[in-house]
Amino acid sequence: MTRIRTAPPLLIACLCACIAVSCLLTACTSGRWPAEPVPVSLADNPDAYQAAAAPLAWQGNLHNQNFVIFGQDNLFLPERNGTVARLDDQLRLFPVDPSSGCQFAWADGWLFYTSGSQNSTVRKVQSDGSNGVRIANLPYQYLVADRGNLFAILTSTGQVMRFRQDGTDRTVLFDGFATELQYDGSRLYVCGANDQTGLVRIDPDSGSSEILLQRRVVSLNVVGDTLYFADPDDNHRVYAWSGEDRHDRCLCDLSLTRPFIVYANWLYYVDTDNQGRLMRLPLSDTAADLEQAVLVVDDAVASFVVLPDAVYYRRPEDNSVFRVPLDGGRPQKIT
Repeated sequence: MTRIRTAPPLLIACLCACIAVSCLLTACTSGRWPAEPVPVSLADNPDAYQAAAAPLAWQGNLHNQNFVIFGQDNLFLPERNGTVARLDDQLRLFPVDPSSGCQFAWADGWLFYTSGSQNSTVRKVQSDGSNGVRIANLPYQYLVADRGNLFAILTSTGQVMRFRQDGTDRTVLFDGFATELQYDGSRLYVCGANDQTGLVRIDPDSGSSEILLQRRVVSLNVVGDTLYFADPDDNHRVYAWSGEDRHDRCLCDLSLTRPFIVYANWLYYVDTDNQGRLMRLPLSDTAADLEQAVLVVDDAVASFVVLPDAVYYRRPEDNSVFRVPLDGGRPQKIT
């Protein structure tokens, strides 16, 4: 099995920027709309897979708490009984930790996850199941691991916290009631529960912050200098905020009350008007055309994450995890 070197954060950020630029160039050179996403093989191109998977774990997949996450040369996910398992490139499951686990993050050879009743603790374990240990006794969500730190929302208060990977040195970065968190490799983006919070960008080292929008947004996706989100005050229609002109604009007449994910210039969303089927919509020049929407998963989808080679999803009222290749195919049951 191919082993993957853990790239430093700066290299990951550079690779992510290259991928974003490449996607934009593809959209511009192949017509108005981008080409269909091309799956990246973990076995054939591990560096490209890692570069594409890292921003997904920090951004869109956080909305469903990274219930499947890439780390080193495996995927990690909960078994049907809730215990932590790893999935190799042959789609074989192996136990990692007998503790229940969800809300995953990965960095520096460690898998971080919430555990216990109501996700009341944070644990870490190495990919082979060794050195499992509890590092926090508080409930967190939106876990992000990078640069020797964990960033997360403290569920009980809504504060955005930073703490070391051993659980020490807890610091408040945002003292409001945050409901969503994103990370671009250098800065955090926080959405709040009310209009007063708006959309805030935070330096995770200094704690300094900047308000980008003074209204409530949901389903935030950070893609380069463009921020995609749904506007609850406009029937949850999808908007894009440009870091270049610092203005936002509505993309199309699409209302999304469920979290969506933007990857490679395509917006993946659950179509609640079509029995919960998973669709994707091409994005070009901060515009979208509903006529171009493509069916991805012909099944009822409750939650999902996107990875460079496939979409993983759960059905309503079912803990099983299913997989569909990024370029289409029949669902395959994983757990």
